[in-house]
Amino acid sequence: MKKHFILLFLLVTYPLLGWYRLHDKVDYMELETLYGATTIREPVLLELIRSPAFERLKKIRQYGVTWFIQDEYEYTRHEHSLGVFYLVRKYGAPLDEQVAALLHDVSHTVFSHVGDYIYGHIQSDRVMQDDMHEDYLAESGLIAILKKHNLAHAVTEEAKKGQRCFEQDKPNICADRLEYVLNGAVIDGIFAEQDIANILQHLHFKKDEWYFDDVAAAKKYASASVALPERRWGAKWHAFTYSCMGKALVKALTASLITFDEIRFSTDDVVWKKVEESKDPEIMHQLRCLKNWRQSFVDAPSKEEADAYIVGKFTGQDPWVMTKDGLQRLSSLDSEFKGYYARVASEQKQGYWIKYVKAQST
Repeated sequence: MKKHFILLFLLVTYPLLGWYRLHDKVDYMELETLYGATTIREPVLLELIRSPAFERLKKIRQYGVTWFIQDEYEYTRHEHSLGVFYLVRKYGAPLDEQVAALLHDVSHTVFSHVGDYIYGHIQSDRVMQDDMHEDYLAESGLIAILKKHNLAHAVTEEAKKGQRCFEQDKPNICADRLEYVLNGAVIDGIFAEQDIANILQHLHFKKDEWYFDDVAAAKKYASASVALPERRWGAKWHAFTYSCMGKALVKALTASLITFDEIRFSTDDVVWKKVEESKDPEIMHQLRCLKNWRQSFVDAPSKEEADAYIVGKFTGQDPWVMTKDGLQRLSSLDSEFKGYYARVASEQKQGYWIKYVKAQST
């Protein structure tokens, strides 16, 4: 009942949220996003968007397993990928970079970054989907589409180094981070729709650099980029739930209840159903902890007394701002933001020592 009410509310408030619409015609598509609209006529883009591999992203949630344990707006990798594509297109990136942006998340495992917990990338800036990206493109048939259009070079690791509108190292802005911060901030109620327009009005991409022309707009955006990992993917509750799901999936793999191909090519709903229906005691324990995460752990009094160590990923950004003296980091212009950024970055880099609550461990 509660989820039905939430869904009804979201439908009523549709224009205020980061929803998107993709109208598929015979030889073109009309894409409407939180950031604007565009008509897509390029044959390669049309074929890629219509492919089964890209369609799969409609059932891979951006926030992974949290969709299954609490009421959530269904923000998918499909929506995110189209949003990143739109932003690089809006800011003038060439077709090959638009292709790379569109396809950057197709190799995500089920439950998004739970794959990092399965394969040991928890404390690395490298994520699982990057390691398997080129293989996934080949196995899914997407590389064949790109070869047909003479664009296979667009998705190589070497090409990615020069695609600075789409991807840059932290703490810089790039279209990938820009989309999930703007969309996530609207979903979490940090921004209203008009805030998005104001931020984009003051944000520029020129000579391979993203920068703001206004300190207030830069601070509003950058503060959200820190708040989201603080409350979501860098938070201890989020790291705990991902750790539980990672352990459940590892056990399901070793017990042959699911396959590695299902982790890579299936969808959240299919794999969740298989795992949830398992009678394996360890899997059932992990799912109980996952579903009851609020009662499943507490902070450990000390490292020596801890049962586990968990860590999230800090993705806060410290953008460039154009001043009369040239480009400067926001942190050098605003001491309040500098302190906020440094505190959250430090906390999440250190990780969290936790102790399991016995009632949930039985």
